[in-house]
Amino acid sequence: MIGIGMALFLVACQEEPVVRRGAGAAAFLEYDSEVSSDERQMVDLAVAYLAERALEGGRVPWFKDLFGGGDSSALLRFLAERVRMVLSEKTEVDSRIRVTGGWQSRAEEQSGRGATNLASLWFLNEALAPGVLRFEINRRWVAFDSTRVGLVQLGPALKRVPRLVQAGVLLHEARHSDCTGGVWRSDIERVKRGEDPEGVACGHLHILCPAGHDYEGLYACDQEAWGAYAVNWIYFLALKRACRDCTFEERSVAELAALDAASRLLLGAQAMLGGSHGVPDMTSSTAVLER
Repeated sequence: MIGIGMALFLVACQEEPVVRRGAGAAAFLEYDSEVSSDERQMVDLAVAYLAERALEGGRVPWFKDLFGGGDSSALLRFLAERVRMVLSEKTEVDSRIRVTGGWQSRAEEQSGRGATNLASLWFLNEALAPGVLRFEINRRWVAFDSTRVGLVQLGPALKRVPRLVQAGVLLHEARHSDCTGGVWRSDIERVKRGEDPEGVACGHLHILCPAGHDYEGLYACDQEAWGAYAVNWIYFLALKRACRDCTFEERSVAELAALDAASRLLLGAQAMLGGSHGVPDMTSSTAVLER
């Protein structure tokens, strides 16, 4: 995201949330007790930005396919289906993890790594079977029985970017909630050994950007169609091309943000836009597949 690194950690939510617009656009979010008032306001305003823009998303290719509709209410539903709980950037994630049964010592070895890797807590939960991994929030324990649990940790860079980029970060991270097509058992076995999964569709994981790329050596590129960078790319394109109430400044920022996101799509943004890489699959599965 616009050179800010990964601003959020996300593993997303399974239950379908109720969006209560009358109670505020971000009413579906639960904030952990450690979230500061400034952090909460920042997220609330970013979600409100998503909800309030007058978008005509149908004018942008693939917008409806990605978000399930053509206006801002679709963006809000997309986010609410995938994000439920918010942690402060100051929260020590490792201290919130508990494993019961199974081989707990392996969980202790990997807890820090897993707690900072997108969608990895579900991977770790599967690797720990028959043990069960849980995460503490507001004095209760949440089980990771899918990638859609809805846990987000804010990053320090989020407060340094414009609100429309903050909104794009939320959508980007929400895509990491989807385990598209399920996961290979071989990847679960890799996690058991303390290695990263080879597949990227479950959690829509990023890869290292290649030599010569602006983000060379960083896990900041996508080698798949319709992953997390494609989601915020299409959103920024909509702000630039199809927003009735965006200012000139907002459109200019959105254009730069769209160019940045597109540069991370190693399959080629224009090829994706033209349909060369198929229709977006926005489903999620807990199926563990055999090769």
